[in-house]
Amino acid sequence: MGDTHYSFGDVHGPVQTGAGHQNVVGGDQVIYREQRESLLNEMARVQDAVAQLQLATGARRDVVQALTAVEGALRSDNPDREQAGRSLEAVTVRLQEAGTLASAGSALIDALSRLAHWIGPMGHGVLALLGS
Repeated sequence: MGDTHYSFGDVHGPVQTGAGHQNVVGGDQVIYREQRESLLNEMARVQDAVAQLQLATGARRDVVQALTAVEGALRSDNPDREQAGRSLEAVTVRLQEAGTLASAGSALIDALSRLAHWIGPMGHGVLALLGS
């Protein structure tokens, strides 16, 4: 990190700088490629685990539809965490209703938990359902 003097509007140096990117826009942190890729990897784990589950056709359709909404939020430059949280909770509830959540295994539970933590307060419902 460098200790360099800058002047940005009302902000005057020294300003600590370092590698990487962080952009704050209207109070929301913008997700950059490295974090997005990590989150999309978690989504792939969830999708792979769900594909292995024995789900009725209607339950599978509901879960896949909700997962598609979560993935859409993750791919957005300004993700709607509230919508992602509702969709991830819908996935978790549907898997619980189908009786497959408890037997799904740690790969699915861990990936759902990591996504819920990223979502923040809107992910607390998922964490409660997972017992995390």
